[in-house]
Amino acid sequence: MAHKMSPLLLFCLLYLGCNPGGNKGNFGQGWQKIPIELIEADPDTIENLRSSPGRLRLLTVWASWCESCNEAFPDYMNLQRKYGSGKFEVVTLSVDQLAHKESVLEFLKQKGAAVPNYIARVSVENQIIENLDPDWAGELPLTLLLSPEGEVLYRQQGLADIEKIQFSIENQLFKEYLDPESLKEQEKESAQSY
Repeated sequence: MAHKMSPLLLFCLLYLGCNPGGNKGNFGQGWQKIPIELIEADPDTIENLRSSPGRLRLLTVWASWCESCNEAFPDYMNLQRKYGSGKFEVVTLSVDQLAHKESVLEFLKQKGAAVPNYIARVSVENQIIENLDPDWAGELPLTLLLSPEGEVLYRQQGLADIEKIQFSIENQLFKEYLDPESLKEQEKESAQSY
């Protein structure tokens, strides 16, 4: 008999900060052992970061000189550690100049950014905007929560509201348990299994 999580159990897990996704590698200090890399991203790569990620993706566009970006960065890494799994990931895209690649990588290492990290090889801001998000006015950081199909579920220019992002992530990751139709289906399956 397949066991489905009850809404009450789901609430308790979320409230207590447990990870039903089962990503054991990012709990405790295990994430510190994951190598941190910085990949150069050409325009096609930048467009692919947005188009169809295949999982829920929080994409942050940032720069090392941006105070708001630096302030938000630990929150993004905490979201990865809390929800990171086969269904969710945080991805970073630095718009620092390539000449600063080593200092960007050092920043990422200091922040424990064991996520896919990119640095734009494009020096023209308009080209980055065109390939990533035409609705973006260029303010940093840019935070996008993308569905597995690439639909923008949350967009914020400037400092993002982490609680809103967390709420959106939880709604997406656990919507099959929170959806009233899904609950009715679960109840039917439970009734049939006895």
